[in-house]
Amino acid sequence: MTNADPFKRFENWSKEYWGQDASEPEPLTEKQQKIVSKNIRLLLDAEKWEAEVEAFESSLEALKDPDAALAKRSDFHVRFDACQLDDSLKDVSNYRFPCDVSFNDAKFGDGYVSFNNAKFGDGYVSFNNAKFGDGKVSFNNAIFGDGNVWFHDAKFGDGEVSFNDAKFGDGDVWFNDAIFGDVYVWFNNAKFGDGNVSFNGAEFGDGKVSFMDAKFGDGNVLFVDLSLSSTSMAASAMEVEGNLYVKSLFPQHSDFSQLRVNGTASFLGSKFAEVPDFRNAHFVRPPEVAAMRVEPPKMHRKPGALFIHASNQDDVHKYRKLKGMAQAAHDHEKDGEFFAFEMMAKRGWETTTWWELLANTIYYRVSGYGQRYDLPMLGLIISWFIFGLGNLSLAGDPAALSERIKFAFAYSFNNTVPFLGSLRRFVGQPEEHISHFDKVFTDIASSGANIDLMVSVAVLQQLIGLLLLFFVLLGLRTRFRLK
Repeated sequence: MTNADPFKRFENWSKEYWGQDASEPEPLTEKQQKIVSKNIRLLLDAEKWEAEVEAFESSLEALKDPDAALAKRSDFHVRFDACQLDDSLKDVSNYRFPCDVSFNDAKFGDGYVSFNNAKFGDGYVSFNNAKFGDGKVSFNNAIFGDGNVWFHDAKFGDGEVSFNDAKFGDGDVWFNDAIFGDVYVWFNNAKFGDGNVSFNGAEFGDGKVSFMDAKFGDGNVLFVDLSLSSTSMAASAMEVEGNLYVKSLFPQHSDFSQLRVNGTASFLGSKFAEVPDFRNAHFVRPPEVAAMRVEPPKMHRKPGALFIHASNQDDVHKYRKLKGMAQAAHDHEKDGEFFAFEMMAKRGWETTTWWELLANTIYYRVSGYGQRYDLPMLGLIISWFIFGLGNLSLAGDPAALSERIKFAFAYSFNNTVPFLGSLRRFVGQPEEHISHFDKVFTDIASSGANIDLMVSVAVLQQLIGLLLLFFVLLGLRTRFRLK
């Protein structure tokens, strides 16, 4: 630069003293430390800062050629890297930042940090590894340009963090591995451009993170491997024009009601400790719900009540929506799982009469609402054993104990599996042949045993066996279809 250069006064904003990658925090040289100190003093004087920005813009306008002005603007970068603001009131509301700006490794104290209504140019904005204190941090209504915005590894204290109504351009926005305290974190009504937006690996404390009414452009939106501790997630009425990828553990309530995704939506592998709310969510393409884990509804038993009831009436509609999402994705495994949870959630709300509750309970206990075949198979085994003991007690004493035991449990086996005894009629036998089983049965009948009672018990056992066999086949059909 020469003395005649109109940009000489902005030497402290020049990139020539810095490396090319502004997103990577690095130790400062003595020269760089002096530049940062001058920039900070200028920043904390609102009138001087605005005058400097206005002079910078005027110098660019004097170039007349828009392309030349754009190229010249890219030569500048305001650096506040590793600055110490512990004892200063950090209020830069309504400030303008005319070129690239970075606060990498900056340390803010516990006072209120406000970038409300700040206007950033189309260059990048970097707060990588910045450390904020326990005061409130606010970027409400801040306007970012089309450059990338980085808050990678930024650490926020226990003060509320708010980006409500902030507007981001078409650059990428990264909050990867950012750490938030035990506070509310707000992105309500924030608007993002067509770049990628990522919160991968971000950590949230015991508070709430909210993206209600937030709008995202055509890029990918990623909420992968979040650490939410006991934080609830609110994303109702959130709109995503591009693709949404969610894969995290959600330990508290998650509200995705009225969510709209025009691209691909994936919740593959996400785990929800409470049933998530997707009611009125709209997906242009079927969402991916494979390996998505949702806890069953919470149940309780009222004092003196025979049947347990579901605790929350809203869970019925939440599980019903999840079931619809699985059906749209042709995910039969999740379809069946969410159907079972829906049936549980209906108890006491849509399933209310004594007979309905009894049928619902039997359906659950015997077959897991048709999702399991092992339970009814176990029921058949138990039925065979119990009715075998009953037959033994009714058989009298026509023969030795061993003969009565063989007959009692053979007779129970024939009745446990319906129609099994009838199949013997189609097996060829010599004329006038009498099987050992029939001979023992004849001896029992002639000994004065209550055959009518035995037959009545056998009919009951066959009805139970028929019901259990139906559930076995239903469970096998479900399993075969799932696989």
